[in-house]
Amino acid sequence: MRELKKLPACAAAIAAALIFAANASAADKATMLRPDKVATDSCGYEVENKMLCDGVREPIRWQEAWISTEWTESPRWAELSFTSEVPVRTVAIFWGVDEGAPAASRAYSIQAWQTNAATNAFVNILEVKNGKPAARSVHTFKPVTSKRFRVWQPVGGGIASRPNAMWIAEIELYEGEKPDREFGTPADLAEAERLRREVRDRTIGVFRRARGYRGPVGVIANFLGKQGWRVIQLDYLDERELRLCRAAVMCGPRALPNMDTLAEYVGNGGGLMFLNNSCGRGPGSAFPDIWEFTGMADSCALSLEDARHPITRGITNAMETAYGEYATMKAGRKGTALVRDAKGRDVAVAGAYGKGRAVAIGTFPGMSSEADLSKKKGVALNPGECELLANSVKWLTQDTKLREPWKLSGIKRPKTLYENVTDACGMTYGGYSKNVAMGDVNGDGRLEIFATQCKISTADPCFNLLYRNDGDWKFAEIGQKAGVNLPYGIGSVFGDVDNDGNMDLFVSWMPEMANKSNVPALFMGDGKCGFRNATREAGLGDMGQVSVCQLADVDNDGDLDLYVAGCGQENRMYRNNGKGAFQDVTTAMGLGDLGAKGETGYGGNMACGMADLDGDGYVDLAAFSKGVLYVRRNDGGVKFVDLPEYMGAGRERVSGGSLGLALGDYDNDGDLDIYVAGCNALLRNDGKFRFADVTKGSGLDIIERHKGAYGTELVDWNNDGLLDIFIACSFYEAFQNDGNGKFSDKTAAIGLDVCGVHGFNFGDLDNDGDLDFYATSWAKQPSALLKNTLDDGNALTIRVKGTRTNRSGVGAKVWVYDDGEGKARKLRGYREVRAGGGSMYSGAILDQHVGVPRTGKYTVEVLFPVSGQKVTLPGLTPPQIVTIAEP
Repeated sequence: MRELKKLPACAAAIAAALIFAANASAADKATMLRPDKVATDSCGYEVENKMLCDGVREPIRWQEAWISTEWTESPRWAELSFTSEVPVRTVAIFWGVDEGAPAASRAYSIQAWQTNAATNAFVNILEVKNGKPAARSVHTFKPVTSKRFRVWQPVGGGIASRPNAMWIAEIELYEGEKPDREFGTPADLAEAERLRREVRDRTIGVFRRARGYRGPVGVIANFLGKQGWRVIQLDYLDERELRLCRAAVMCGPRALPNMDTLAEYVGNGGGLMFLNNSCGRGPGSAFPDIWEFTGMADSCALSLEDARHPITRGITNAMETAYGEYATMKAGRKGTALVRDAKGRDVAVAGAYGKGRAVAIGTFPGMSSEADLSKKKGVALNPGECELLANSVKWLTQDTKLREPWKLSGIKRPKTLYENVTDACGMTYGGYSKNVAMGDVNGDGRLEIFATQCKISTADPCFNLLYRNDGDWKFAEIGQKAGVNLPYGIGSVFGDVDNDGNMDLFVSWMPEMANKSNVPALFMGDGKCGFRNATREAGLGDMGQVSVCQLADVDNDGDLDLYVAGCGQENRMYRNNGKGAFQDVTTAMGLGDLGAKGETGYGGNMACGMADLDGDGYVDLAAFSKGVLYVRRNDGGVKFVDLPEYMGAGRERVSGGSLGLALGDYDNDGDLDIYVAGCNALLRNDGKFRFADVTKGSGLDIIERHKGAYGTELVDWNNDGLLDIFIACSFYEAFQNDGNGKFSDKTAAIGLDVCGVHGFNFGDLDNDGDLDFYATSWAKQPSALLKNTLDDGNALTIRVKGTRTNRSGVGAKVWVYDDGEGKARKLRGYREVRAGGGSMYSGAILDQHVGVPRTGKYTVEVLFPVSGQKVTLPGLTPPQIVTIAEP
């Protein structure tokens, strides 16, 4: 039984502090009280305490509840306050949900603030000890009158898995007695629904692809708040979430999930505002009848086009100049142009759609001004922008009414390349996930998925995940059974380190979140989805804090060596003795100067990749160290030689820091190029260790430079034989290779409707010839499994097996040509087998995928680095999985 500790009857000071309602009839009223303000001790994971009083009692997602921080051992509390004193007799607490179970605090108190001669503090009304798990807790007591009430949790009073966190979806205060049995009745549910709609009608949602009110988004949120709106963050843009707000603002991301749902929302009376990139850069216009996206433009003079429209009426500041890039549009048959630039292009357009309205503003608020941008400090709205924003929100919400339930019109946008099958495959785990690796663990020809996990709190039941691929899009999570669930990690890579024909697994570790004390791990596979921890016997137990990890045969002795990027320490190279034991040869091989020793954070060091960059048969190294990209030539497997002028004579090295780089032949000229995320640099390999930065004019130059790019890969997702670029950076960016040195922004158009991408990888999970996608997320966001729906069979998959070369075939070179001689022998793709490396949260897999036209016949050549043997297989037709063994 739950133990309730009532106030001691003899405590005169406390008794005197409680002011009981004099009118007994007030106790008979079960009227829900609406607080004027909500406050909490903290907010964990950038959730919002505004959710505590919005009528949503049963949180489906973690964002629908408030959770405190849990990194410190401190009391937690949630306070509801009123402008004047109110009598409260019943308090109902609807708890958050952790992995499907109620997150009811085990110990807490309900308190009221009392100010009089005896006391000036919060005083306990009642205290709960040894609380049991429950979806809600209802407490009734003698009426207490105060302006401030709160639920207070002592240190360690939370659920067992998160003792220092408090997790509440809803707190309801009632003037009269309302016993637990009255909750869930039709009358009660109707009252909760009335509250939800009341709160909804004064709420604006903002969407930015990552949580937190930062930069221009913070400026917009603060401005709307000062206009009297309740502002919440949106994460999914689905019907459940959009029902919580009267209008929503798309704050600049190119990738907008659920475009069909957005159209239904507006069609049913909702209001949407699109800013900058969101006006259509990538997926095109969300409402083509109102506006068509025509491109991005640089700084230009702006002027009001229609001063009679409710949005522009009365604006005296014409926003004379737009600084930086802004979106240009063309008003459609249902749209009205509000602002134009000096070249006559529409920059702001508004129009009605169904029962609702939509506005597109091409500039990003804070980036238009009458003053010189170079003299601006920070992001601030000028008067014209303030009026434009305020009037737009007013117009979006005035004289319209959001219909519930929605009347669906059956809107269907064009089919996208990827289909989300996460729910159907039972892979909706939401944790603090990191790296994703793929490999055939049990030798059945299908790729398994491994995802490292990071511990959020000291008591968090955190485990790495291993999904066994059972075929037909059926997966089973077997991490614990397989023996790889612990220790939890950061990076990971599959490869056969002892050459026994079974896939092994290395997991790296560095301190992050509550993941403060741990070690890396080497797991030796048995070929049947079973592993044993061989870290100590392999000599890797004292490795320290490392993240990016890659397996490669640096000395061409036929086994896989290990290179890791350090966190707060130097990078390290470990040589394999041929039996799965490793020796630290970092200094001996001339690599002792690389790493992050003495650095805090990890933005300048967590990107490295190994591959043969000059075609001499030995894998070379490209690695960031303290924010600078170093290129080292492998000198015959003995040592690595620094090449400071890899960008050309007299030119500096690439710098800026990165969490990811990708190696691949993007231009199909037969050598490996480099793309560096964060710095956003595409480096074309011109041979003999000379690289050219060809980013400008490639279409990639629109990508913002930032250190938050967790990973990047060069992959061919549309089977045209050209390597495209994917970048994970809390949200994601996807650029399709057009084959002429240009890339097109396909961030939303390919349909990767995932939220908060952290780790990821691409692989053909159903062996149908196209690349599928799995992504992990951060801070309780769900992971996502996406199926590539191309199904055109336009690909060859090459699996390489070594004999004198390592069994995984790492380092082997793969060419795919058209059958024929001379000019008819066109190179369709060049690959090098690599294992891991590159990025903090993603890495190369062993399967080599090359997109080719289905109607042709092709020759595959594989060169094995240790023996020097080349195998040639002509006459291959797609789709086909080809396994090539070293003679």
